[in-house]
Amino acid sequence: MGPLPRPIRSDRTRPRRPPRQMGRRITAALGELPPDELERRIDDKQRAAMLRMTLASKVARRKARENVVVAEAAEAELANLGDAS
Repeated sequence: MGPLPRPIRSDRTRPRRPPRQMGRRITAALGELPPDELERRIDDKQRAAMLRMTLASKVARRKARENVVVAEAAEAELANLGDAS
């Protein structure tokens, strides 16, 4: 049996790819738009995508901080129980 095929990274990143590459789909969905209007809409979609990723990152960092606090409290409680024995 030969080596495993390498994953195609572009397939994994396709869902988060910047909207500039989705310009054809936007044009097809909205019909023909003037180039400046199309560019503006693509920029708006890209900004919205970046804001969604920023928010998801912020939420993940907050949850990680909260989990650290909970874990430290649990470790302190276990240490106290060990000292009481």
